Amino acid sequence: MQFLNASMLWALLPLAGIPALIHWLSHRYPKKFPFSSIAEIRRTVAGRSRVFRWRHLLMLLLRTCALLALVMAFLKPVIAPRKAAGETKRSVILLADHSLSMSCAENGTSALSRARVEVKRLLDSFDADDRFNLIRVDQTPAAAFTSFATNSTAALKFLDESPPPQTHADFHSANQLVAELSKDLKSAPDVYYFSDFQRRDWADVNFDSLPAGSRLFFVSATDDPQRSNRAIVSLDLGQGAVIAGGDVEVKARVANH
Repeated sequence: MQFLNASMLWALLPLAGIPALIHWLSHRYPKKFPFSSIAEIRRTVAGRSRVFRWRHLLMLLLRTCALLALVMAFLKPVIAPRKAAGETKRSVILLADHSLSMSCAENGTSALSRARVEVKRLLDSFDADDRFNLIRVDQTPAAAFTSFATNSTAALKFLDESPPPQTHADFHSANQLVAELSKDLKSAPDVYYFSDFQRRDWADVNFDSLPAGSRLFFVSATDDPQRSNRAIVSLDLGQGAVIAGGDVEVKARVANH
């Protein structure tokens, strides 16, 4: 069993001691009466009887169990599905779009940042024996590891230390890299694509090179599903030498798909 809010455990656990505190505060002590009546003596004896003590302890137990159940509810327990007998480890490949369009900010957050959040969320959901690799998809796709690994911290560091995106994303070559990394696997991997899905990068993508049986998942990194699909197709420097501090003429070809 796993807990989605495991960080709240130590903050909520002291609540389970509240019934014991109530039990201690409500503990009955014998009353002293210099000239007590018979009725008062009977009530005192009944309060100190063995049946009353067991009933009091039973109420303490029930109250403690109720508060523990409440703490468990706040921790959001989930039961991870058990793998069938003979099932192999899960192999996953993550492809993170690193094209220039991913730098576009929507509501103060870039698509690149959203993709990083989704990548981390997926990595955090893996079991200890799940293996993965991360591919940064730009003009020349590159993998975080030479083979499948389990080090999510190193994968995120590889993504964070990448240079700012300046070109398009070649997902066709990235799929070929997926095939190369998966050639020694016993079963087809799960492949996740994190992208803003600009047409410039996806128009000519071919998935035929992926291993047969691969499961594909497409995760959008954009905030607006109706985001405009524009792209800079080409950039050309004008005539003349480039001098530091001087003006440079740049001709840009922009496509509005």
